[in-house]
Amino acid sequence: LPMAYKFAMSRAAAAMHQLFTKSKSKQKKMTVALEHTSSSIKTTKSRQTSTPSATPPPRHFIFGYGSLICPQSRAITAPTLAANNRTAQPALAHHIERTWSARTSSGTYAGVRFREGAQCTGVLLEVDDDELAMFDERERGYDRVLVDLNRIEHVPFLSEEYKDDDHAVFVAKRRGGTTTTTRGVVNVWVYMPKRAVMANATAPIVQSYVDIILRGCLSISEEFARHFIETTHGWWHDHVEKKDLDGHYTWIDDRQCPRYLRADINYSRSNSDHLDVLLKEHSPCAFQKRRLSV
Repeated sequence: LPMAYKFAMSRAAAAMHQLFTKSKSKQKKMTVALEHTSSSIKTTKSRQTSTPSATPPPRHFIFGYGSLICPQSRAITAPTLAANNRTAQPALAHHIERTWSARTSSGTYAGVRFREGAQCTGVLLEVDDDELAMFDERERGYDRVLVDLNRIEHVPFLSEEYKDDDHAVFVAKRRGGTTTTTRGVVNVWVYMPKRAVMANATAPIVQSYVDIILRGCLSISEEFARHFIETTHGWWHDHVEKKDLDGHYTWIDDRQCPRYLRADINYSRSNSDHLDVLLKEHSPCAFQKRRLSV
């Protein structure tokens, strides 16, 4: 009996030990599993935190070379520009030539074309998507075309106050098309006439429009205004036959009854003498042939 009792007790102890060992092993496995789950959650959170945000939308700049040089004219189309006190950066675009070539029913207005070696002064105006749509509507006779940033530079004859190297376009140019901030790619747009036709007596250059451009140019400098006059092509047609010269003209003075939709009659009348001095000085032949609008 004592031997049987001892044997039974020994077997019971072995069984208890085996159960304890299995229980401890399961507990260890559960601990490892919990630690693994916790580690996975931390890793997932870390990945979520480090995932970069979506690509930001591009920044849009319009290269204005005509009436868009004038702050008052720009604000007619997009009042938010004036409300936010947004200014434009003077700039020079290489291989772009300004011409009198945007034909409409009321006259011929400024346009541009790509031409090797040409230069065109203007301003860089930043706009949001809504404002860009407003200017697309204003310039519906034009195509909006991208300009290579490498063509854009500061206007060399302007003073240093107009040469902002930290302007987004010039930063983007140095960075190969993207800014150093998180605001994304920079686009510079220019409006080009859908159909380029030079001015004539049927659709002449209108002085009320010229005055608006010069108003914008003079808000920068008088030299900027002179450069506009000197580098804009098409004031007069040099190829016109001599027999047609008497009745031929390409430019009218419409200050008394403006044809231009966004004309400022008070500005034109108050500043006509000064503006005419500039025009006559730098484009005398064309100015002499200007006709009074009837």
